[in-house]
Amino acid sequence: MEVSPFNKFCYSVFLFSELSTSLANKELKFLARASFMKITMLKDIISVQPLTNYQLHLRFEDNQEGIVDIQQQIKFTGVFEPLKNPEYFAQVKVNPELGTIQWPNGADLDPDVLYAALKT
Repeated sequence: MEVSPFNKFCYSVFLFSELSTSLANKELKFLARASFMKITMLKDIISVQPLTNYQLHLRFEDNQEGIVDIQQQIKFTGVFEPLKNPEYFAQVKVNPELGTIQWPNGADLDPDVLYAALKT
């Protein structure tokens, strides 16, 4: 059975409230809040423009945009090895079904990680 994004959000709110009430340690409460914030981020990428030096200009659904240096995010091994070729790297596209970027071989990156790495 597929769970809707709204139900996932409600469940994460429930878990967050349960953790907040049961955790006495301030550091653990901070970690719970940070986890909740990450769960609720889930911003889809809506446009990508390849730049030089393995950089991408990304725009997210909340209109945040900026440049991400992909060399800082991945190692060019395994599924990412073809990205070493600048012509192949430039073939990046948005996969609207996944809400992230993807290359022809199926390699993709977590949009939350890319969002956090934006240089505006």
